[in-house]
Amino acid sequence: MRLFLSLTLLLVACGGDEKPPEAAKPVQAAPPPPEPVKAPEPAPAAAVQAGPYAPNEFAKSAYDKAKAAGADTKTNPKAGDAAAIAAGKARYEQLCASCHGATGMGDGVAGAALPQKPASFKHTERWDFTSVGTKTWIVQNGVMGTGMAGFVADEAGAWEVVSYLESEFASKGEPAPAPVSVGGSKEPVSVGGVKEPASVGGVKEPASVGGKAAPAAKPGDGAKTGGSR
Repeated sequence: MRLFLSLTLLLVACGGDEKPPEAAKPVQAAPPPPEPVKAPEPAPAAAVQAGPYAPNEFAKSAYDKAKAAGADTKTNPKAGDAAAIAAGKARYEQLCASCHGATGMGDGVAGAALPQKPASFKHTERWDFTSVGTKTWIVQNGVMGTGMAGFVADEAGAWEVVSYLESEFASKGEPAPAPVSVGGSKEPVSVGGVKEPASVGGVKEPASVGGKAAPAAKPGDGAKTGGSR
């Protein structure tokens, strides 16, 4: 009996120094992949400036000041001068294109953030609203209340810029609008210099060829052939 108790105590004493096995550490989940970087959305295209022009209060004020200074009656002394046009192009690209755009349509990157949108030099009605002298005065003095400052201080340089605008942009105008359907009929379309006839009520109007109108086919008329008399 004593021997059994001794062996029991010995086994307990030997087993007391053993440490329980450590619990397994939980495996951490892999971090989620980063979200793909979205490409910036392109800036909206600038609205085409076309049709009748009504100057706002800032433009009216500038026109009045140009007239008071006698600028509205001046003519361009550098019109058609190749050297002046080249110099004006260099000034335009350096000082004006960021707002008025490379093509002069008022769609420059810097101009998109302005509350008063830059003028389009291809807006025919707006271009024709003022004299060349008034335009040159504005290039020199700007339009108060807008982002248009007087970027060209000397009058000779201002004439060069306006000469470039006249030769590069003003003579080209805005892109022509697509034909408009009115009451089911479309305006004639010019094909190869000849206008295709418009369809009105299912009957084609005669086409104009060489300035003379071809006779229209009458309802019920049969087609004439070379063998008919």
